[in-house]
Amino acid sequence: MKVAVIAVAFLLTFPAAVPFVFAGEQHAIITTKAADGSKGSYSRIEERKSGPFRFGDHNMMDADAEVRAAVHRHFYFILEGGAKDEITRFDIQRPGEAVQVYSARAAGEPAGIRPWAMAPVDADKAYLLRKGTPVIWIVDPLAESNAAFRVGTIDLGPSLQNQTIDVCCGVVVDDVAFVALNVTDPGSVLQGSYIIAVDTAGDAVIDAGVEAGIAAVPLELYNVNTIDYLAATGKIYVQASGVTSPEPDFTGGILAFDPSSYETEIIIDDGDAGSEHGYTTGMAIVSAADAFMIAAQSDNSHKLYHFNPATGAINLVRHTQGPDYLSNKQLAGISGGIGLDRHKRLWISNITDRRIEIISTVPNDAGLYRPDGSINTIPNDSRGVAMAPAQIMFVRAPSETEEDEKRRPSSSGDSGNFCFINALR
Repeated sequence: MKVAVIAVAFLLTFPAAVPFVFAGEQHAIITTKAADGSKGSYSRIEERKSGPFRFGDHNMMDADAEVRAAVHRHFYFILEGGAKDEITRFDIQRPGEAVQVYSARAAGEPAGIRPWAMAPVDADKAYLLRKGTPVIWIVDPLAESNAAFRVGTIDLGPSLQNQTIDVCCGVVVDDVAFVALNVTDPGSVLQGSYIIAVDTAGDAVIDAGVEAGIAAVPLELYNVNTIDYLAATGKIYVQASGVTSPEPDFTGGILAFDPSSYETEIIIDDGDAGSEHGYTTGMAIVSAADAFMIAAQSDNSHKLYHFNPATGAINLVRHTQGPDYLSNKQLAGISGGIGLDRHKRLWISNITDRRIEIISTVPNDAGLYRPDGSINTIPNDSRGVAMAPAQIMFVRAPSETEEDEKRRPSSSGDSGNFCFINALR
């Protein structure tokens, strides 16, 4: 089964020396940003099986805007908004050395398109989601020139009667892309969240036939932040934080979406004003029985919860470090700040302390979860601006030579050379 996950991250400043990368080695690409979102950068950290120390580089690029990241094979991409609206491709075998730069804005389009996420479809095709428009780009992510990057477009606007669409994220399952998005009114007030199915063979929207007049599937939860697919259950899991402005209405949580029938089922309800997890901000799916989410009552007191995707049973994660570990912290989940590495450990962006916390997803006999090291405080950028971790993605160096890779009959993702955020299963 072919599975690809749309993802995202931040970037920009090159190291003086290019590190040597071993074959098969996995790296975390961690985007960072200023408190007001006006500056962006990223860090590259080597992922290890265990231990408190991990090597890497910080401030690999200074950008005058928020940045996002995407992954395709052993390449990672930095998606920069602001005045540039550009995408820079890097090879993890030589991190920090730009391979190509592509524009994410067509002639005549206004600045601020904000390339946000890229969903790999096959070896030379991906869908690029852009925040400022309902028009998806069909791109060749490994194009050797900017002119060859965009090869087509898909307009999602007519599928929702040309309402104002804010794309979020998506996955590709069995040649169908499922794109999650939020709809707002002219005053930017959230009106609902939807999933649109796209046939990747013909690059055409599939009419779901669920609601008259629109091709999209309406969701019971609002303000989608994360979407992930789990082959073990055959379900797509959607995390939403709910409407928070002007007042919280507790329409968030986690639901399961059946990619075959388009049926939905709420797995985690965010409750009401008295709920400890009334504001759900992040999700990481490990297996059919194990998943984690970040939730809170307030913006400065996030907590980590374990839940069962099949039953919806939820429990507060208890740590071997005691109840005060990660208490009263602001954790980044809503922008992709929680990730799962190939050894099935959670990486969590700790905004309060400007560091990455790494936690085992397997509890001990007492039901306690053990921290497995951390990434030290994220430094200020080269301009002295304080930066905090935001998004976490993983990319893996190829295990074979390029000649071996060319001889492969296909690159469907089963080989392990495709790496996607929260999808290294």
